[in-house]
Amino acid sequence: MFEVRDRGTFMPVMAIKPEGTSDGENFLLSHAGYGNGPTTQKTYVLLVDMSEPPGTLNYDPYAWGDRTLTHAHMYIADHFDELESGQVVDVQFVLGEAAHPKPSERLNARSKR
Repeated sequence: MFEVRDRGTFMPVMAIKPEGTSDGENFLLSHAGYGNGPTTQKTYVLLVDMSEPPGTLNYDPYAWGDRTLTHAHMYIADHFDELESGQVVDVQFVLGEAAHPKPSERLNARSKR
């Protein structure tokens, strides 16, 4: 899960990398259109926008139709194995529009307790 930030934006998202762990799972992923084997299948990252329950899921970053989730999805897909769960993905920072990433909203929530 990640905290997506942008201009005045905070969105909790969940990213899933569909990697089969058996022949059966690899078959199902292949049948669903996620490539013919583990090498191709693990290039996909499914992103769920959890800010609007029940949540919207996309595998295509461009399907979001907005700047924030499109760029966040591309960044998460490109850096999936390097990112830590709970990390801030600041779109303005990713695009070079800000010198530093925004701090987590979690810090604001703690200070209000």
